[in-house]
Amino acid sequence: IDNENLKKIFNILQSAFDENLSISAEKGSIIKLGYNEELDNLRKTKYSRRSLLNNLVTEYKELTGIPTIRLSKTKILGYFIEINSKHEIDRNIFRHCQTKKHSITYKTEKLLDIEYKINTAEKLTVDLEDQLILEIVDMLLKNAYILKEVAYVQADIDVCSSIAYLSKTRNYCRPTLFDDHRFDIIGGRHASVEVFQEDQFIENDCILSEQKPIYVITGANMGGKSTYLRQNALIAIMAQMGSFVPATKADIGIIDAVFARIGASDDITRNRSTFMVEMLETAHIINSATQRSLVFWLL
Repeated sequence: IDNENLKKIFNILQSAFDENLSISAEKGSIIKLGYNEELDNLRKTKYSRRSLLNNLVTEYKELTGIPTIRLSKTKILGYFIEINSKHEIDRNIFRHCQTKKHSITYKTEKLLDIEYKINTAEKLTVDLEDQLILEIVDMLLKNAYILKEVAYVQADIDVCSSIAYLSKTRNYCRPTLFDDHRFDIIGGRHASVEVFQEDQFIENDCILSEQKPIYVITGANMGGKSTYLRQNALIAIMAQMGSFVPATKADIGIIDAVFARIGASDDITRNRSTFMVEMLETAHIINSATQRSLVFWLL
C-alpha cells in the first residue's frame, strides 16, 4: 500500500467531512468549517442573516418610532417590512409593496441589499461546496487503487477477527485436514442455530470414510434431519476456508465441492413438478460430484 498517498487521502477526508455527518445533512453544510476559507465566509453571511435582519428591524423601529414593525417573508415577495396601515412613514425610505386589510408591506434599499447578500450567499455556498466535493471525488477516483487495497486488507482483518471472536466465544475447535476421504466430526453443532436456540444445542457426530462413505438418517418431521445435514455442510466449508469449526473435534479430508438436495418445491412457471425438480437436481449432483465431493441428500 502507498502509505504516503493514503495519509494524504485520510487527511483530506478528515479535514473535509465530519465523522458523524448526518445522512440528511443539507446542501451547503456538508463540508466542515475550516476546510475552505471562501466557503466559511459565505456561510457566515448565510448564517448571520437573522441578526442582520433583526438589526435592520430595530433600526427602523427607532427611525419611525413604531414599535410594531415586523419582518416577514414569502416565496413570491421575499423579505418585506410590515407596518400597520394607521401609521405614516417616510415614502422615500419605505417603498410600497402590497396593501393588506390592516397593514401595508414595504421594501427598502437596505432590505433589498441584505436580501441579495443572503440569497447570493446561499447559492454560492451550495455551488462552491459542490465544486469542492467534486474535487475530492476526482482525487479519490485517481487513487482508487489505494482504496481497493485498503478495502481488501480491511476485509481480511474483518473476516479473521470475526472468526477468531466466534472461535473463542463459541468454543470452536481447530480442524485437522487430511489428504484422504475421511469426515470425522465429533460433537458437531450448527453454527447459526446454536446462537438463536434458547435451549442448549445437542451435539452430534458424523463419521464418514472410504470404508463407510454413506450415512442414512431417518426420523420424524421436525426431528432435526435437515439441521444435521446443514451443520455438517457448514463445518466442511468453514474448515476448507481456514476457519475453526463448531465441534469438539474435526478431522476432514480435502473436499472439492459440497452438494445438497434438501427440501421439496415445484417450478410451475417452467412446467416442472416437484418430482421433476428433485430428479433434475439429483442428476446434476450425480453428473458433477467427484470422489472428493460431500453430498447431502434429504428426501
